[in-house]
Amino acid sequence: MNLTFLSVQLIQADLTLFNAWLDASQSGDSQRTAYIEHLFSDKLRTAFEAWQALRNTPSEATQGLTPFDMPEYQATANETIETLNQQAETYFTSALAANQTSDNYVLNTLLLALALFLTGVSDGFGRIGFRIAIRLVTIVILLIALVTIISYPTL
Repeated sequence: MNLTFLSVQLIQADLTLFNAWLDASQSGDSQRTAYIEHLFSDKLRTAFEAWQALRNTPSEATQGLTPFDMPEYQATANETIETLNQQAETYFTSALAANQTSDNYVLNTLLLALALFLTGVSDGFGRIGFRIAIRLVTIVILLIALVTIISYPTL
């Protein structure tokens, strides 16, 4: 799932809860407001508490603010998304490297199997020239495979 989409869904859930809290607060239903506050996400609860503290000291600068305007709410969502996206990018790059290493091992397995096959087949030829030619090709394939295996990074 796209992390940005998930973040938007979480913000929408917080907005819905806050709107329900506003409705309960304006209707004077303290039991419902307490219940809705209990449902707040940790991020919204922290911003809500900071917002409540600002509401108790009214000024023109704080008029019209909501918990969503508070720095406590803004920072965590974007930081989390960035961190998770960077982790995903790192894991993806690592997976690509591991996939290439796997492909290299499969290729070398095929080269070594081909060398074994050619060695076995070379005895079936009657002419000595064909046998020598096939064995020389086998030696070249074997050397290529061995050089490639030696060049692999060790774990």
